[in-house]
Amino acid sequence: MADRLQNGEACPVCGSEHHPNPAVSPQDIPDEKDLKEAKKQAAEMEAEKAKAESAFYEARSQLNSSESGLAELTAQIQKHRPDFKPESLLVLKNTLADQKRIC
Repeated sequence: MADRLQNGEACPVCGSEHHPNPAVSPQDIPDEKDLKEAKKQAAEMEAEKAKAESAFYEARSQLNSSESGLAELTAQIQKHRPDFKPESLLVLKNTLADQKRIC
């Protein structure tokens, strides 16, 4: 009977039009097999999450290291070329490549 209850329609037993907690059909209750499968899926998802977190932290560490190295290299370049700006790096790269080809 609970399967047929619809909000807004009167209950045949009590007459209420609201059904906040209808009875659950036995076929809707998970059995031991369903619970084991859900636990297995949860464990797989947790392992996948841990793997993704590890990859994220490794990538973030590499990014921080690269940014630090870039800052050091930029400082070294600016020692020799005070007019250097990081946004002009492509122009500088092409200029140096041209000079290398000439030599």
